[in-house]
Formats: sequence, structure tokens, C-alpha cells
Amino acid sequence: MSDSTPSLDSSNESLIVILKEIRDDVARLSRRVDQLARAVGRMEQHSRVHPSAPTTVTGEMTEEALRLRIREAIDANDPFGVLDHRQPLALLLSSEDLTQLDRELATWFGRYFQTALRSGQALVIAGAMERAVTELTPLPEIEPLAEALPLVRRTIGVWEENLRRQDDEDFD
Repeated sequence: MSDSTPSLDSSNESLIVILKEIRDDVARLSRRVDQLARAVGRMEQHSRVHPSAPTTVTGEMTEEALRLRIREAIDANDPFGVLDHRQPLALLLSSEDLTQLDRELATWFGRYFQTALRSGQALVIAGAMERAVTELTPLPEIEPLAEALPLVRRTIGVWEENLRRQDDEDFD
């Protein structure tokens, strides 16, 4: 009987380690699912066309309606909404009008991201910041955002590492 005891202790310890790993994975996945659910909610919210929005015969929104939706997204401090409505609008604009729009949006994004970063929201705005940098016309107004993006990514990496350490400490 004493010969089997070390084997059971070793098996129990291995099982405990495996269960802790599973618990950590479930916690990470749960946080990720919450993030994805919020993102899907935002996408659904912005994919709905307001019933009174002017549309073409094919159901596409007009330039005027898209500009209105961008204005509403700006008023709501919704960077994803701004970018989601900018994409179809960009197809309707001349290159000069698109450059002007992107110049205005770059200025707004700069103020928005600066405020968000100062309030510790790097994790929340990183995706929008990356989209703004990649989707807007390359202009001098967008350069500060492009330069700040690697720092935001590093900050998020540090936060994620600290969260992992905290999770490990909490469950040990």
C-alpha cells in the first residue's frame, strides 16, 4: 500500500497542475469572448441603416447620409462607427474631397486618441487606432498616430503580461 501512495500523490499533483492550466485558459477565453461580444455588438449597432437615412434605388446610403452617420459617430465618440461609414463614403468622393475628409477625421482621431490614452484606455482604442492609421489617406495629420501606435501596442503587451502574472498568482 505504501508503494502506491507516492504514485497517487504524483498523479494528484499532475492533475492539479492540469486543472490550474485549464482554469487559466478558461479565464482567458472568457475575457476574449467578452471582448468579441462587445465588438460584435458595436459592429451590429453600426451596420444598421437608420430608417430615415436617404438611400439610392439599390438601397445604398447617399453621400449626405454617410456624412451624417460619420457626424453622429463623431458626436458619440465612436471611432469604429466613423471608420465603418468612411469606407463606403470614400468610394463616392473625388480624391480631393477624400483627402479633405481624411484630414478632418485625422484631426478628430488625434484628439480622441489623445484623450483616451490619457485616461488609460489604450486597450480599448488600439484596434480603432490601428484601423485609422491604415485606412485614412497618408497625411501629415495622421503621422503622430502612426508614430504612437507601436507604443500603444507595447503598452498593451505589458498590460497583458501583468494580467497573466496576476492570474497566475491568483490561482496558485
